[in-house]
Amino acid sequence: MKLQQLSIGTAALCLTILLLAMNPARAYLDPGMGSYIFQIVIAAAVGAAFAAKLFFRRLLNFRKSRSKEEHNE
Repeated sequence: MKLQQLSIGTAALCLTILLLAMNPARAYLDPGMGSYIFQIVIAAAVGAAFAAKLFFRRLLNFRKSRSKEEHNE
C-alpha cells in the first residue's frame, strides 16, 4: 500500500511541476481550422463505417462459404 501511495504522490508532484513550468502558447488558429477539423472527423467516421461494412460483408461471405462446404461433404 505504501508503494502505491508513493507512486501517486510522485505522479502528482511531477504533474504540478510540469503545470507550473509551462509557458504561454503563442499560437494562432485560423478561423477555417474548425471546418477543417470537422471535415477530418466526418471523413474518419465515414471511413470507419465503410471499413466495418467491408469487414462484416467478408465475414458473412466466409461463413456462407463454410456452410456450403459442410453441406457438400
